[in-house]
Amino acid sequence: MVYQELVNYIQSQIGKGLYKNAIKNQLVQKGWKETDIRDGFLQVIPKDEYDKVNIYSLDPLPTKESKTSVLRKYFITILMFLSWFFVVLSIIYFVELFLRG
Repeated sequence: MVYQELVNYIQSQIGKGLYKNAIKNQLVQKGWKETDIRDGFLQVIPKDEYDKVNIYSLDPLPTKESKTSVLRKYFITILMFLSWFFVVLSIIYFVELFLRG
């Protein structure tokens, strides 16, 4: 069973930049079961990433991104591209106006 308290704790510790082994050691010292810790991690990071990351790794843990977060990033990127596109078009237009007039 995954406890929301455990998941929140893991998320906050990852947010602080702690590594998997440090978080796991803290939780074991607090009395959490290894299976609960693993289930908690799997709620925060993708399973394939969890299995790839060694428990003693110094690599930061990748976190799951919600679909809305990913879509928001794409939307902002497209919006920024379009903004720059229109800025460049405006500059070209005014340069042509200046050169003709």
